[in-house]
Amino acid sequence: GDPFGPDCLYSSASYSGTAHPPLIGWSLDGFTIHGRYIDDATSSTLALDECGGHTHDVEGTSAYHYHASVETGVSSTLDGTSGGPYTYTAFKIAPATCFKG
Repeated sequence: GDPFGPDCLYSSASYSGTAHPPLIGWSLDGFTIHGRYIDDATSSTLALDECGGHTHDVEGTSAYHYHASVETGVSSTLDGTSGGPYTYTAFKIAPATCFKG
């Protein structure tokens, strides 16, 4: 499930009746960004690359695109206050680590 709940940009209802997560934006390098990739939401499982994307047919066109992700992390500080470890959940819209622009 989505740790941010149904009141966000899209919800689990956005996955019903479709084989692909919804389009939620465009990256600065021109590729589209789709909602969170959930393996069982598609008829075939395609692994995401290190940038959070992959190439396959979406609505009749084969194209590379990114997917948002939800990640859990640990930090030793929280808002500048030490005393961690603090565990947090982050909603990432790819490609945070791959964009070369």
